[in-house]
Amino acid sequence: MGILIVKMNVLAEKRKEVWQTINSLTADMKKEEGCLDSGFFQNAKDETEILYLTTWTDRSALEAYLKSVKFTVLLGIRSLLRKEPTINICEDESFCRRGG
Repeated sequence: MGILIVKMNVLAEKRKEVWQTINSLTADMKKEEGCLDSGFFQNAKDETEILYLTTWTDRSALEAYLKSVKFTVLLGIRSLLRKEPTINICEDESFCRRGG
């Protein structure tokens, strides 16, 4: 299994734009080869903190997504963030390595 977790700290005035972008990316994500689940979540205490989560059947499916146009679009919202996103790639639920 492969899990991608992207933590973003959004500029408050750009939150709606970020939500719309991520929503459009996740809307049909399950159609992607190997995608088991996809979603995004807002921190209850800090509405500018968003987690984007995707779960994949295996590492190769996740790697294919990381090279996709959709992931490039996700990274393109960096200009709407307060700081660089934190990207974590997990092999399974028990082990996670920190990425760029």
